Amino acid sequence: MKRAAILVPRLDPGDAVGNDARSQAELLNSRGWEARIFASAWSRQTPARPVSGLKRFIRNHEDLLIHHPASLWKEGDDAFQASPARRIIKYHNVTPASFFEAHNNDYANICRKTREALRPLVSSAHLVLCDSTFNLEDIVLEGATRNQCKVVPPFHRLESRDWLDLDPLWVERFTRPGHPMFLSVGRIVPNKALEKCIEALGVMQSRYGIPAKLVLAGRIDRRLGSYIRFLEKKSVEHCIPGTVIFADHVSDTRLRTLFLCAVAYLVTSEHEGFCVPVIEAMKSRLPVIACGKTAVAETLGGQGIYTETFDAHLFASAMERLVKSKESCAIIADHASHAYETRFHSEELFRIFLEALS
Repeated sequence: MKRAAILVPRLDPGDAVGNDARSQAELLNSRGWEARIFASAWSRQTPARPVSGLKRFIRNHEDLLIHHPASLWKEGDDAFQASPARRIIKYHNVTPASFFEAHNNDYANICRKTREALRPLVSSAHLVLCDSTFNLEDIVLEGATRNQCKVVPPFHRLESRDWLDLDPLWVERFTRPGHPMFLSVGRIVPNKALEKCIEALGVMQSRYGIPAKLVLAGRIDRRLGSYIRFLEKKSVEHCIPGTVIFADHVSDTRLRTLFLCAVAYLVTSEHEGFCVPVIEAMKSRLPVIACGKTAVAETLGGQGIYTETFDAHLFASAMERLVKSKESCAIIADHASHAYETRFHSEELFRIFLEALS
């Protein structure tokens, strides 16, 4: 039996990189491989094996080694470069250090060093799988050849949430008549440019008189406290008190509740290598309003409401239109749902992944 080892710095439930790695292992196991995940840290719910066991597991060049270099991780990088296996990188992108320099130098240095570590990894890889064309162009800057790269969207495990119940308290909280709710999901970090979402909400409230809410659901990193305080200040300056809600990390049940209760999903990120929550919105029939020259436009594939540059008044106008027009929401939702089924359903991603490996 051929073997496949998957390297990921840490394995946690709900993490996008971890979800991709876990699904890769499950798919390969179902296709007759013996696949295992190796990491330096993991949770009880998502167990992995220590990287020290990789040498005993991988035997020769017929085995696979798939590395997810999502953060600075010398142990994993060294194991990848020394392995006799067919070496594959799954590239999710590395956020440029410039986004963090004003908030935390240590954070910025980690991003910088993670980026610097890519070039030797690329030079030793037989294949580079990129979440998007945006990521492909990015990794080419680090020495990858275009022939070496293939676009393979990340696995997401969204179908597993279909059976979850909704949180009744959150349904009541976020479906109050006359108080529509908008949503953005992901880590609260500077490259997400969440201040633009807050500004658009403020314009909508003042221009159209709609006391809408904005829920920012994502892990808050206290090392970036200055950015959190900046967002809190912006919410006070622009919005009705109490209408910008920092939900921090939420359970799968509450996350599903938010996606099904929101009017629209907002994306104002200035650096995004794919954006899994966008396809979760598409699957949930939730219209997306987005801007930015990132991979989000590629992920949307013509769905939703998208502009390259941010305009708070244009964003607010689109938000108001979706609040007032159920017909507009339904049309966007129908197209987005169809796009999800044809482009991002797990079965389609399985096919793309296996074809890339072959």
